[in-house]
Amino acid sequence: MENRDEILAKVLVGEATPEEMQLAEAWISDSEENRRYFLELKKIWAATPRSQVSVDEAWNRFQSRVKPAPMKLYRRWFWVAASLILVGGITFWFLNQKEEIYTLETGTEVKTETLSDGSVITLNKLSSISYNHNFGKKRAVNLKGEAFFEVAPDPNKPFVIQANEVVVTVLGTSFNVKTDEQKTEVVVETGKVRVQWKEEYVLLEKGETAVFTTGTLQKTKARNEFHQYFRTGTLVCRETTIEELVEKLKEIYGREIRIENSSVAKRRINTVFKDQSLENILEIISKTLSIRVEDRDEYFVIK
Repeated sequence: MENRDEILAKVLVGEATPEEMQLAEAWISDSEENRRYFLELKKIWAATPRSQVSVDEAWNRFQSRVKPAPMKLYRRWFWVAASLILVGGITFWFLNQKEEIYTLETGTEVKTETLSDGSVITLNKLSSISYNHNFGKKRAVNLKGEAFFEVAPDPNKPFVIQANEVVVTVLGTSFNVKTDEQKTEVVVETGKVRVQWKEEYVLLEKGETAVFTTGTLQKTKARNEFHQYFRTGTLVCRETTIEELVEKLKEIYGREIRIENSSVAKRRINTVFKDQSLENILEIISKTLSIRVEDRDEYFVIK
């Protein structure tokens, strides 16, 4: 849109023509970036004392100080000046504002958040992320809990996630990060990811995972696809041990499950569970592997 700032300035002070209003509305609705620009402009205008910027007073003073001349010409230059004042105000505001930290928390539901750069974060239950809404030289996010990231590519602005003591850096990829009090786990689905703890780091590609526990950072092949469950509701078992599956079931359903036979714990299963109850899953495990599962009210026993 030609003369963008001049037209937006006229819209804000209520002196835009119908044609200018139409142009401004079309430009604002054209993209999320345009809409955000106008909202910040509006915020600055609303926060500016009218004693500092009064269009009518400024115009009247301007008229009284110049010799008669074509009104359209002077009016044109006045709006250019007005728009420069507004844009200058925005620049000053952006340079001097404090970081606007935005926090998203989940309770009992999974939430999806689209960031200003186009990256998409799917946040698991009982998790939270916080970040500077406008970002800066890098796209930094602080994570507590678990989230799946689909990062929009930007070679000039790396995407950085702080998860406990671990720092995850990417340029554009999709991966899962899970943290708790004992460990931090990163699983990569596409692209490449750098996972760092202090001076030590590992580079991950598709199908690889990094696990950090107290003072130790290890890289391995991803054992399963359990990290997808909170997004898909599906548990895919491929040569998965009962021990691994039980740990995930305990996390998902919040129930205690005990394995009393160590040989059963190492047995493997190949199947897919989709949106099923814990009771149904345990029944399928029992029938598939010909093992016993008992419900003792407070917990289940596999033996």
